[in-house]
Amino acid sequence: MGEHYYNVEGNTVNFVDTDGIDCLCTFPGNDTDINGEIVITKDRLLSLALLGCVVALLHNTGELENRGKDIYLPDDVTKYYRAIKNKIEELK
Repeated sequence: MGEHYYNVEGNTVNFVDTDGIDCLCTFPGNDTDINGEIVITKDRLLSLALLGCVVALLHNTGELENRGKDIYLPDDVTKYYRAIKNKIEELK
């Protein structure tokens, strides 16, 4: 991945610098342990889930098609952000 922003369906998806929301600019390079195994934190999982959520919304529902050209995570998908975050917090 390794990007600060992503082009999806002609929209630019950006991560807003918010507590608990990591951009994916170093994914998966900085997500490995000393054995080279990928280890994903809850914060990183949240970021991946949000990016996946936006891709799905743009491809399948049209919910974001009137958003214009810039989409900011998590601000532009707050109801999904809360639901995803709550599910991730339930993980042990």
